[in-house]
Amino acid sequence: MIFNQTKWRYPLFLAALSVILGFGFLGYRYMQSSPQKITQYEGVALGESKDKVELALGIPTAVSFPPEKENLILENKTVLRDVEITRMALKKEIEENPRKEKGFNDWEYKKPGYSVFIKFDPITEKVALIGCYIFDRTKVGPETCAINKIYIDNSEQKVVEVLGNPASVENLGPTKILHYPNLNMLISMEKNSIFHIQVKNVTKS
Repeated sequence: MIFNQTKWRYPLFLAALSVILGFGFLGYRYMQSSPQKITQYEGVALGESKDKVELALGIPTAVSFPPEKENLILENKTVLRDVEITRMALKKEIEENPRKEKGFNDWEYKKPGYSVFIKFDPITEKVALIGCYIFDRTKVGPETCAINKIYIDNSEQKVVEVLGNPASVENLGPTKILHYPNLNMLISMEKNSIFHIQVKNVTKS
């Protein structure tokens, strides 16, 4: 009798185990296919130090000098059209490591047809934003700047199909910015085509 009970229980155990594993696999597949909250992009992670970024990407092509480092004197403020005046460091200045000083918090890595931008928090000097900007589509492929199954040739309709509706949409002239705070993503479009993707801790607006 004990043998018969064991004989029947074993197949039931296998069947139950198969069901559990099946649901686990489906759950894993669902997680893999669903949009993920992004914390790393173009080889750099949010919150990383300047040293880690330099180790991952090398010496930046250009670094923005903060206004306080410039000998520019304007009436009232160092402001032009409500934008702080900055300039890009020269190659020699970059090699002399001015970016190690506090305040040099905007780095650019220029590549054929696109640039990777890294912005550091002015207080912690940790990575606060990672951006990928397309400036010449003839020199890039569809995988350039791709993230979360979003590609530069995607239309707004395709973006919504893949990521869902954005939390908010910002219109700046011909530019439309889709805000996805749940994914740490900002997607900028012109003429229904992506040209800039940013990864940052996005605040709902």
